[in-house]
Amino acid sequence: DHESALIKIFDTKGIFIKNIAKLDEYKSPISLTYYNNRLFVLDNAIPKIQINSKEGRALFNFGKRGLGLGEFTVPRNISTDKFGNIYVAEKLTHRIQIFDQNGNYLAHFGTKGTDNGKFIDPESVVISEDFEIFVLDRGNNRIQVFEITKD
Repeated sequence: DHESALIKIFDTKGIFIKNIAKLDEYKSPISLTYYNNRLFVLDNAIPKIQINSKEGRALFNFGKRGLGLGEFTVPRNISTDKFGNIYVAEKLTHRIQIFDQNGNYLAHFGTKGTDNGKFIDPESVVISEDFEIFVLDRGNNRIQVFEITKD
């Protein structure tokens, strides 16, 4: 619940179970993803990524405001791959940053522009089972697809 700064859990029938965050833990949760019994919540106001257990217990968080690698300006979306790596789409720096599941910075890609591999306001990122990265490049009105390869 972005406006109430809460994460609400419902069962498969839509019946409310519980809130897993206190008002002071989040300011503006905007996106979440799940991997290996952990819930990764992206808060774009603080900005940080809060990692919770499946029961909703806060385990740890990482992130801070800034332009450097591993820092966030206006993060918009979060996704995980099948190994638990965390991908964050950032609007103002026009990049996708990648972290391991412990919050350690791994890599990034993208810069501002209209060419292939460049973004204007990337809004969303999704990773397929086959390691394809789909980026909704909002400013360029397109979806760009990348493949993860090992150098």
